[in-house]
Amino acid sequence: MRSETRDATALRGTTVLLAEDDDDSRELLAFALQTYGASVVAAASAREAMTHLSNVVPNVLVTDISMPGEDGYWLLAEVRRKFDGRIPAVACTALAREHTRDTVLAAGFQGYVTKPVDPLALCAAVADAMMPPEAA
Repeated sequence: MRSETRDATALRGTTVLLAEDDDDSRELLAFALQTYGASVVAAASAREAMTHLSNVVPNVLVTDISMPGEDGYWLLAEVRRKFDGRIPAVACTALAREHTRDTVLAAGFQGYVTKPVDPLALCAAVADAMMPPEAA
Protein backbone atom coordinates (compact mmCIF):
# COMPACT_ATOMS: atom_id res chain seq x y z
CA MET A 1 0.00 0.00 0.00
CA ARG A 2 1.47 3.33 -1.05
CA SER A 3 -0.48 5.55 1.31
CA GLU A 4 -1.65 5.42 4.87
CA THR A 5 -5.11 6.95 4.44
CA ARG A 6 -6.09 7.96 7.96
CA ASP A 7 -7.57 11.42 7.42
CA ALA A 8 -11.37 11.24 7.56
CA THR A 9 -11.53 13.58 4.56
CA ALA A 10 -8.99 11.67 2.44
CA LEU A 11 -11.59 10.86 -0.23
CA ARG A 12 -13.44 14.20 -0.14
CA GLY A 13 -14.59 15.17 -3.62
CA THR A 14 -14.29 11.59 -4.88
CA THR A 15 -17.25 9.86 -6.47
CA VAL A 16 -17.16 6.09 -6.10
CA LEU A 17 -19.28 3.73 -8.17
CA LEU A 18 -19.78 0.74 -5.85
CA ALA A 19 -21.09 -2.60 -7.15
CA GLU A 20 -21.80 -5.24 -4.50
CA ASP A 21 -24.60 -7.80 -4.61
CA ASP A 22 -24.73 -8.52 -0.86
CA ASP A 23 -26.89 -5.90 0.89
CA ASP A 24 -24.96 -5.90 4.17
CA SER A 25 -21.58 -5.74 2.44
CA ARG A 26 -22.78 -2.94 0.15
CA GLU A 27 -23.97 -0.91 3.14
CA LEU A 28 -20.71 -1.47 5.02
CA LEU A 29 -18.52 -0.56 2.04
CA ALA A 30 -20.58 2.53 1.27
CA PHE A 31 -20.46 3.63 4.92
CA ALA A 32 -16.67 3.17 5.06
CA LEU A 33 -16.15 5.19 1.87
CA GLN A 34 -18.54 7.93 3.01
CA THR A 35 -16.78 8.09 6.38
CA TYR A 36 -13.62 9.07 4.50
CA GLY A 37 -15.47 11.74 2.52
CA ALA A 38 -16.44 9.97 -0.70
CA SER A 39 -19.76 10.33 -2.45
CA VAL A 40 -20.99 6.81 -3.19
CA VAL A 41 -23.30 5.62 -5.94
CA ALA A 42 -24.19 2.06 -4.93
CA ALA A 43 -25.52 -0.73 -7.11
CA ALA A 44 -26.64 -4.29 -6.32
CA SER A 45 -25.31 -5.73 -9.59
CA ALA A 46 -22.92 -5.02 -12.43
CA ARG A 47 -25.85 -4.24 -14.75
CA GLU A 48 -27.33 -1.80 -12.25
CA ALA A 49 -23.93 -0.11 -11.90
CA MET A 50 -23.85 0.39 -15.67
CA THR A 51 -27.24 2.15 -15.57
CA HIS A 52 -25.83 4.70 -13.12
CA LEU A 53 -23.17 5.69 -15.65
CA SER A 54 -25.69 7.69 -17.66
CA ASN A 55 -26.00 10.07 -14.69
CA VAL A 56 -22.59 10.00 -13.02
CA VAL A 57 -18.93 9.82 -14.00
CA PRO A 58 -17.12 8.17 -11.10
CA ASN A 59 -13.54 8.89 -10.09
CA VAL A 60 -13.11 5.24 -9.18
CA LEU A 61 -14.93 1.92 -9.38
CA VAL A 62 -15.11 -0.43 -6.38
CA THR A 63 -16.62 -3.77 -7.29
CA ASP A 64 -17.16 -7.19 -5.88
CA ILE A 65 -15.64 -9.76 -8.21
CA SER A 66 -18.12 -12.61 -7.69
CA MET A 67 -21.64 -11.45 -8.42
CA PRO A 68 -24.48 -13.39 -10.04
CA GLY A 69 -24.84 -12.68 -13.73
CA GLU A 70 -22.13 -10.32 -14.89
CA ASP A 71 -19.18 -10.23 -12.52
CA GLY A 72 -16.68 -7.58 -11.50
CA TYR A 73 -14.34 -8.39 -14.38
CA TRP A 74 -17.17 -7.77 -16.85
CA LEU A 75 -18.06 -4.51 -15.11
CA LEU A 76 -14.44 -3.32 -15.20
CA ALA A 77 -14.27 -3.99 -18.95
CA GLU A 78 -17.54 -2.15 -19.60
CA VAL A 79 -16.61 0.88 -17.48
CA ARG A 80 -13.18 1.07 -19.13
CA ARG A 81 -14.76 0.82 -22.59
CA LYS A 82 -17.27 3.58 -21.81
CA PHE A 83 -14.63 5.93 -20.40
CA ASP A 84 -11.66 5.03 -22.62
CA GLY A 85 -9.83 3.28 -19.80
CA ARG A 86 -9.69 6.38 -17.59
CA ILE A 87 -11.51 5.04 -14.51
CA PRO A 88 -9.31 3.29 -11.93
CA ALA A 89 -10.81 0.32 -10.12
CA VAL A 90 -10.52 -1.62 -6.87
CA ALA A 91 -11.62 -5.25 -6.63
CA CYS A 92 -13.23 -6.62 -3.52
CA THR A 93 -13.56 -10.36 -2.92
CA ALA A 94 -14.32 -12.94 -0.29
CA LEU A 95 -12.77 -15.59 -2.54
CA ALA A 96 -9.11 -14.69 -2.08
CA ARG A 97 -7.93 -18.14 -3.17
CA GLU A 98 -9.86 -17.99 -6.42
CA HIS A 99 -9.27 -14.30 -7.15
CA THR A 100 -5.71 -13.70 -6.02
CA ARG A 101 -4.10 -10.26 -5.92
CA ASP A 102 -1.95 -11.14 -8.94
CA THR A 103 -4.94 -12.35 -10.98
CA VAL A 104 -7.00 -9.29 -10.15
CA LEU A 105 -4.20 -6.81 -10.88
CA ALA A 106 -3.35 -8.62 -14.13
CA ALA A 107 -7.00 -8.18 -15.16
CA GLY A 108 -6.56 -4.40 -14.92
CA PHE A 109 -7.62 -3.46 -11.41
CA GLN A 110 -5.39 -0.98 -9.58
CA GLY A 111 -6.34 -2.18 -6.11
CA TYR A 112 -7.47 -5.26 -4.25
CA VAL A 113 -9.11 -5.82 -0.86
CA THR A 114 -10.42 -8.99 0.71
CA LYS A 115 -13.56 -9.52 2.75
CA PRO A 116 -14.19 -8.97 5.52
CA VAL A 117 -13.03 -5.52 4.47
CA ASP A 118 -11.02 -3.33 6.78
CA PRO A 119 -12.41 0.21 6.20
CA LEU A 120 -8.96 1.80 6.40
CA ALA A 121 -7.51 -0.69 3.90
CA LEU A 122 -10.44 -0.07 1.53
CA CYS A 123 -10.05 3.70 1.64
CA ALA A 124 -6.28 3.45 1.25
CA ALA A 125 -6.76 1.15 -1.77
CA VAL A 126 -9.18 3.64 -3.34
CA ALA A 127 -6.81 6.57 -2.72
CA ASP A 128 -3.90 4.57 -4.12
CA ALA A 129 -5.89 3.50 -7.20
CA MET A 130 -6.53 7.15 -8.10
CA MET A 131 -2.87 8.08 -7.71
CA PRO A 132 -1.04 8.54 -11.04
CA PRO A 133 1.39 5.64 -11.68
CA GLU A 134 4.37 8.00 -11.77
CA ALA A 135 3.53 9.10 -8.21
CA ALA A 136 3.87 5.54 -6.91
